[in-house]
Amino acid sequence: MYIKRLTILRHFTSKELIQLICGKLVKKFRSELYADLQVKENKLYVILKADPSANIDGNEIIVTHRLNGRSFKVHLRLAGSDVWVYDQVLVHAGYQYVLEQYEYHFGKLPVTIVDAGANIGLFILYFKAVNPDVQIVAIEPDKGNFLRTQHNIEVNNLISVTLHQAALWPTKETLAVVNDFRDKNEWSFRVEKNSDGTISSLTPNEIVSGFSGVVDIFKIDIEGAEAKLFEADNDLSWLSKVKVIAIEIHDEFSIRSSILELLAKYNFEVTHQGELTVGINTQFK
Repeated sequence: MYIKRLTILRHFTSKELIQLICGKLVKKFRSELYADLQVKENKLYVILKADPSANIDGNEIIVTHRLNGRSFKVHLRLAGSDVWVYDQVLVHAGYQYVLEQYEYHFGKLPVTIVDAGANIGLFILYFKAVNPDVQIVAIEPDKGNFLRTQHNIEVNNLISVTLHQAALWPTKETLAVVNDFRDKNEWSFRVEKNSDGTISSLTPNEIVSGFSGVVDIFKIDIEGAEAKLFEADNDLSWLSKVKVIAIEIHDEFSIRSSILELLAKYNFEVTHQGELTVGINTQFK
């Protein structure tokens, strides 16, 4: 542990090191800069613990991550939330429970997946490690995240992935990315209707129809837009064509109970794991 911590210090300037060490030793020297340096230190620890030989060049990080006997090159930004997403999705296998539920109830690996809210593409890497032939439609509205997802797909030579710079929405609309939610980092970007926006929408029905009508896993992490997606007056017939749904429900919008009621209406048995709400469609069992 101490060797890793010493290795981490190489990535700080002399001025940053003085600020960091003084803040650790004397409480009154702690400042906003010290807090930022602590965050940087913690991120570097996550990266170097996972891959001691990770390439760290300023804001750019390349981690070699092994999953199911395969090696992936994961490109991250040190600034923002990328490292926390990496720690959550790949290091701690944040979607393993979803996979286990699918395998337990259906006795095979998933072959069709929708990733709504792809962020930087790590959910895609996880399921490609599980089944390289899985077909994935991924949706990410933010341009920076979209380009990072695109890069992570390309450098790992992943096939059968269709990536859209768009947003999941119940109807065809023009949308804009808004950065006002939670910590305002890249994993918290949301969208809203805006006639001057530059983001197009994709509806669940048109996505599902592209898979000949059946989706094995539909993952939804869209930073509050689920409140719009699951309004009772919407066309929710697409739910009858999804075997497993995995949603991160953002409780700031007070919508959990209404979403659970709608899932029950469409024959989903629901369990919870961490931030995820996971529904199994009993029609397919």
